[in-house]
Amino acid sequence: MPFHEVVQGEDVKQIAFERGGMRRPAPVLTHNSNTNLLAMRNPNVLLPGDRVFVPDRALRDEPADTGAKHRFRVRGTRELRLQLKGPDGTIMRETPYQLNVNGTWREGATDKDGRLLERIPLTRCQVRLVADGVEVNLLVAHLDPVETTTGAQARLNNLGFFSGPVDGIVGPRTREATRAFQESRGIADDGIIGPVTRSHLLDAFGC
Repeated sequence: MPFHEVVQGEDVKQIAFERGGMRRPAPVLTHNSNTNLLAMRNPNVLLPGDRVFVPDRALRDEPADTGAKHRFRVRGTRELRLQLKGPDGTIMRETPYQLNVNGTWREGATDKDGRLLERIPLTRCQVRLVADGVEVNLLVAHLDPVETTTGAQARLNNLGFFSGPVDGIVGPRTREATRAFQESRGIADDGIIGPVTRSHLLDAFGC
């Protein structure tokens, strides 16, 4: 299996599943050809253009009756974990929501901490969330590494510090959002996304 060039919306687990037919990404994560890449990247947060080596899948035997047709499917899922907050930053505790995954609706409610946990397909999928009268399209696995401007902007937006479009341009809105985030973390609020600010973004966002 050749190297695969990452496109927006892919991570190692998805690549292993779609390109290698693997339900678990361990063979990709541990392959020597990916050592340098994964020393720089969180496997869940890749940058478009990164190259991931996908080894050939290991063959295994499955018992089956002779003289009959059999269908084998490889299915994979991932967890969608969110904490919902209102426009004013208040946590949306025990709030009903609707989730549309590839055209199919499901319903649920956040827990006492405003958290949502749903299983969605491991393949690329379209996800829409409706809660408290607000509808948003979720870009699953579209987060760039924090070292990039787009990665910092996306984290600021998702944390409620609205920096405008995730376009890689450090304009007035991005600097204002950065200052607001820095002030909330008690660090120098100079509006510059430097190493200290990136470290705090990683800590606040979780990746």
